[in-house]
Amino acid sequence: MKQYTRFEVAAIFARCSTQEEVMKVAGIFGYYQSVCGELIPEYVRTWAHLRLRYVIKKNEDKGI
Repeated sequence: MKQYTRFEVAAIFARCSTQEEVMKVAGIFGYYQSVCGELIPEYVRTWAHLRLRYVIKKNEDKGI
């Protein structure tokens, strides 16, 4: 698996519109870390956290 830039990671998470999608994408990065033994860059966790907060807030505003 290639090393993604912070912009590519942001674009990947920007496509997620539900909590499940965000968690699935974050899980893929986590699986890669456990299999390959490489550390996930901090910006992956940051973008996952920010997108998850955005999706939760958006759903609360919609009343979901």
